[in-house]
Amino acid sequence: MVKSGVLAATVRDAALGFAAIAPTKPHHHYTRLYGGAGPPAPHLRGVAAAPSRLDGVRLGLFKAHAHDADQVRTHLRPEPNPEPNHAPNPEPNHAPNPNPDPEPNPNPNPNPNPSPNAHGAHQGAIDALTAGLEHLRSLGAEIIEIAIPNLHALSVAHGMKISTEFALGFDKLYHDASAPALEANTRLTVGVGSSMSALEVLAGEQLRGWAFEYVTRELFAELRLSAIVTPAYA
Repeated sequence: MVKSGVLAATVRDAALGFAAIAPTKPHHHYTRLYGGAGPPAPHLRGVAAAPSRLDGVRLGLFKAHAHDADQVRTHLRPEPNPEPNHAPNPEPNHAPNPNPDPEPNPNPNPNPNPSPNAHGAHQGAIDALTAGLEHLRSLGAEIIEIAIPNLHALSVAHGMKISTEFALGFDKLYHDASAPALEANTRLTVGVGSSMSALEVLAGEQLRGWAFEYVTRELFAELRLSAIVTPAYA
């Protein structure tokens, strides 16, 4: 498998996407992670038919993250803008910190005047997640509450990783005036990635490395998780 995942509307579509990108490349680093044989061959068994029981399945739930749904705006009518807030906003501190920090506020609300529609979307996403978890529990799955420290800093590190890879991949097009123009969002991403220092990139990589070890050892190995459950988002 060379790609990290797919975005799909249904589980079946996601399974088909994974099957399409799963064939192993002999010298790819993912293949080496599996001892040279590559990951298990993809299959679609069990996708069409729902399992009768999930006994023994342990699902991790980071509730603070899963319930942070304030930004959902799907199928909502636009609301009038609230009264402007002229108070200056301090610059956020995005410095990565490899040491675990306390669990974040379960319901951070960046909007001081949330609309009724925003609250409805927020609660609707949580209700859908809760109903899904209850269904999985009724089939025998065990829900284990977990915490993933430094999640906000990790999101910044992830953005740094993407933007610097864009900067490397599109460097020629970005600087070649005779080349076809890049789409505005791509050009912005390449520009941000090009401006980062080696110190920033390496700090992000260090934090990402810590996160992989934490999730692998502390969550999947010690807690014996089968998967981590989150709402669908992209």
